[in-house]
Amino acid sequence: MFELDIQVVEDDPELPTEAQCLGWLASAQAELVAFDADEFADQDYIITLRFVDAAESQQLNESYRGINKPTNVLSFPVDDWDDACLPPELLAELGRPHLGDLVFCVPVMLAEAQDMAIATEAHWAHLLIHGYLHLHGFDHIKDDEAALMERLESCILRKLGFADPY
Repeated sequence: MFELDIQVVEDDPELPTEAQCLGWLASAQAELVAFDADEFADQDYIITLRFVDAAESQQLNESYRGINKPTNVLSFPVDDWDDACLPPELLAELGRPHLGDLVFCVPVMLAEAQDMAIATEAHWAHLLIHGYLHLHGFDHIKDDEAALMERLESCILRKLGFADPY
């Protein structure tokens, strides 16, 4: 279902494992299919997960969002696979669409989990699912969109055995 390209710039013993990430993503995908099977039919994806330090997160956040501070997770969806600027031989080699990149700031994530007094694993699961929903076009700019995204996140996390983060 998924192939992960995991890039670790900022290592920490509390980073989630590839198996954990794959399990959380599979649960999120199953919930999306249950939500709207026509829109989110099961597909094979490549997703890049990049675990970075505060400096890289801040630089990316400033460049892409105009916010000059590090943030917990940034999502970079590949919006239109048909218009990708990759050479045909690379597309053939990949064999599946690249859904996008999720960039996690390790120090911010760990500090948030500690500040909220929640298990690090629960926070990683929450923000991986949050980012995955962004890669599929969900957003939280408008109140109604935020409410839907939060409901989906809460449902997925509950099925995984985690508490509602909201």
